[in-house]
Amino acid sequence: MTRYEAQESEFSITASLAENISTGQRLLNDLTPHAILHRALSIRPVVSTTSSCITRQQEASQSDIQQQLRAIGAGTCGTVFERPRTLEVIKRAKLGYEEALFNDCVRHKQVLESFARQRSLVGLLHVPKCLAYIDEGETEFWTENGYLFPGVYQTPSALLVTERILPLPRAIRFALIDKYFPEQAKEDARTSEGNKDCLVRLYLGKRRDPHRMKPTRASLRNYNLHLDQMEDLALDTRAFAGKMARALAIMHWDACIDADDVEFVLGGAPTATAGMSLSASELKKLGQLKKLGQRITTVPDISSLNFHRRSVSMWLLDFNRCRPIFVKSDPEDASAEDEGKSPAEKRTKSVQMAVEAFFRNDPYFPRPLSAKSDEQALWTDFRGIYLETGKAILGKEEDEVRDLPKRFIDMVESEMEKRVARKAEAVKRLAAMGPRGWEEGSEQETGR
Repeated sequence: MTRYEAQESEFSITASLAENISTGQRLLNDLTPHAILHRALSIRPVVSTTSSCITRQQEASQSDIQQQLRAIGAGTCGTVFERPRTLEVIKRAKLGYEEALFNDCVRHKQVLESFARQRSLVGLLHVPKCLAYIDEGETEFWTENGYLFPGVYQTPSALLVTERILPLPRAIRFALIDKYFPEQAKEDARTSEGNKDCLVRLYLGKRRDPHRMKPTRASLRNYNLHLDQMEDLALDTRAFAGKMARALAIMHWDACIDADDVEFVLGGAPTATAGMSLSASELKKLGQLKKLGQRITTVPDISSLNFHRRSVSMWLLDFNRCRPIFVKSDPEDASAEDEGKSPAEKRTKSVQMAVEAFFRNDPYFPRPLSAKSDEQALWTDFRGIYLETGKAILGKEEDEVRDLPKRFIDMVESEMEKRVARKAEAVKRLAAMGPRGWEEGSEQETGR
């Protein structure tokens, strides 16, 4: 057993102890907000809940009446709707983002297939199952079902159906509000319908700025939990970092994507549904037909579940901006601009794409070259686990392929060194300008 496997095993023991909170809402209500968050945001504690979301889902699952979809979130390429009676969400593409949504479907399937191949490396990290894709040209579907969408969303568009990540229970939501929200915002936050759709983003690469004024309003939809908050709650940041490192290495060197704009969140996890039967490769072939104007639709596999007991789990999601990279051979949907390039040139470009995606993404991953010893230790763990996972995937390949994970890490550290130098230079310039310079530069974030 390696040092990193030992850490994972040790964390699993900690998580299993956290299952003591499965005695439910009564125990949670007796704890302080800090204690609730410390215990409940560990991965895989089982929480019994009677939250409105769960009650609504359970009642709907026992009804034959079609219920209108409810918007629970929005992203770059689409709006996400809860589908009553099922553990499913539907992402509807915004106008002009139909291709991005199909790309989301394809990359999503690639990641699911890679995680299945590398099951022994993944650990306790989940990816929502990909259930169906419905083409924007499916007029029959929209004629029969369009009325289920809220009025402004009834215009036909492409749809992606995936397994839903259930929101965190009310006890955790209220604890987050009590501990972190401004006093004047707490009452409204507790009764906000949108705050019932609570997932927590894990920002290991960023601390809150203590000098920034706290917002007067705050939301629990995609709540950003920063590194300083995780440390305050005594959460196992090394376990989170290890799971992110493994996932990133698998996406790079098995799924062969740059992992641009993916997200890592904490959410609930009931028993999973079955997924889409089509493979990523089959979807890519269908994608060629889609470009020629043919409609592409897959059929969902629907199941009803008991929603009242679920665990707090770590999830990986959102793949619409991911691009294919060259590792051992050309992807089936390789870019035409790479034609004629040597394998070495393609790999160099691919590593650069992965590095750019690393820094372009929200700050989920730890950052290297920190002046804080605990942050640098977190990066050291992330670095080691990423390289170890890359070796497990590519260990039998030729040298140039086997060295790709280290090239990625070296380039990340090199890029961070440049960013730190640029930030230091900017600080010097602002200092030379006096108080006015500091005021003008206070909102700049140059080292993210």
